[in-house]
Amino acid sequence: MADEADVASEIADHWVSMRVGGLLQSVNTVSDNTHCEDCGDEIPAARRKAAPWATLCLTCQEIQEKASMQYRR
Repeated sequence: MADEADVASEIADHWVSMRVGGLLQSVNTVSDNTHCEDCGDEIPAARRKAAPWATLCLTCQEIQEKASMQYRR
């Protein structure tokens, strides 16, 4: 039977691999990241220049971050 630390470690490993995989995909398609993958709105040029790996517009990014903060509690 797995203890809580093992389960937590597996969950953390899963999230890290998902995030790294997403970042690698983003890096591979940087030139195509002109529109938000959530809402479809255009990602402003200033955001694309500041964070070329960004796949979300600022609004969707903020929503995602707020949701992840609630999940961590």
